[in-house]
Amino acid sequence: MGRKLNKIVFSLLVAVFCTGALPAETLIYKEVTGNDTVNLSFTVTPNNTGYLLKGTAAGKDFIENRIIEMDKELSTVSWNYSNSKEKTEITSKKEETRLLVNGKFKNKKYSKAIAIEKYPLKQMFPYSLESFVRSNENSLIFWIVNPADMEPVNMIASKKSVETITLNGKPVETWFVRITITGWKGKLWHANAWFRKADGRYLKYVGAKGPPGAPLCTITLAEEK
Repeated sequence: MGRKLNKIVFSLLVAVFCTGALPAETLIYKEVTGNDTVNLSFTVTPNNTGYLLKGTAAGKDFIENRIIEMDKELSTVSWNYSNSKEKTEITSKKEETRLLVNGKFKNKKYSKAIAIEKYPLKQMFPYSLESFVRSNENSLIFWIVNPADMEPVNMIASKKSVETITLNGKPVETWFVRITITGWKGKLWHANAWFRKADGRYLKYVGAKGPPGAPLCTITLAEEK
């Protein structure tokens, strides 16, 4: 009986690993900008080439959805995005140094090849900086495409110090990371993010939601499961 049970368990393990059926994780964040609160949730599922992320942001007058394919370094391979308020629904795929975008942007037909040269695309920023935080590198230059105008932005994240912050009433040792735009625009805008030192988990973000002078946005991890 014991030998038969062992064979069954072994067969199940082989099936799991051969099919890539690895466990998914769900992360829930709370975003506060002034008097507005947005609930952010996304599920990340590992696969043979990296990860598949499916996320939703729900505000008082909009719903935003994302489906992002990422490689093992959490860099974007493809990005599908929709926003009910903006009447935007696009699909995109990264091909070498371009992001090919098609669909509807602000209720108008949209098709564009966006130049993404030399550096990785991190469309689920700041979550997609977790792999950088876990690495031995002190800084990372990367791209994002701003869904508000579909323009690429070149950014740099730099590890600054190890800090202890309070999250959900508990002290947590973190990496404090400063994020700025590359070039002279970096003097006009920056954001701060904190990642759990033990495993690189993205915990908190504070930065202006938009250009200089825009309202300050704070995002904190509420639950991980």
